[in-house]
Parts: sequence; structure tokens; C-alpha cells
Amino acid sequence: DKDPKMLADAYKWITTRGWILTIVLVVIWPLLSIPAGKFTKDYFAFWVLIAIAWGFGAAIIITFLPILESSEELSSVILGMLGKETASTEEKYLEKDDDPVAEKFDEA
Repeated sequence: DKDPKMLADAYKWITTRGWILTIVLVVIWPLLSIPAGKFTKDYFAFWVLIAIAWGFGAAIIITFLPILESSEELSSVILGMLGKETASTEEKYLEKDDDPVAEKFDEA
């Protein structure tokens, strides 16, 4: 998680896609609406429906993706609260203490 090369690659990946999405949403998408001319009530309602669907989709993704990504940690916490923590979960956290990267930070 703290590898500088991996972080640099992730930064490049996200900025490239961020710029592409920005250009698509700010320039290309509006240009595609020019042939429609004046928006009719039905055409406008269609775009409102797309905007609402986009918003709901984004809300669902930003709510549930972090929960799915941290499901292992969440289940560990819940099991620990219930007093049912398994040895394998404890071992995972103990293994992190043997991490050489963490030792470098402890020395500083």
C-alpha cells in the first residue's frame, strides 16, 4: 500500500482517466446534444432521467464499494465485538507487525 512505484502508477491511472472523463462530460457529451436543437419536453425528461439514474448509481457505488472492500476488516471487528474472534484473524494482524516497511517507520 505504501510502495512509491505503485502509488505513482495509481496516480497516473486516476489522473488520466479523470481527464478523459472530464473531457467526455464537459465537451463531447454536450456536443452530442447539438443535433437535437431545441429540447422538447420529452427529450428534456429523458436527460433528467439519465441524470437521476447517474446520481443513484453513483450513490450506490460510493456507499457499497468501500463496504465490500473492507468486508474482511468489518467482519473481524464484528466478530471481535461478539467475542468470537478467530485465531486466523489475530494472526493476520500479528503478521503486519513483522512488516519490514513498518520497521523502517519505527526506527525513524
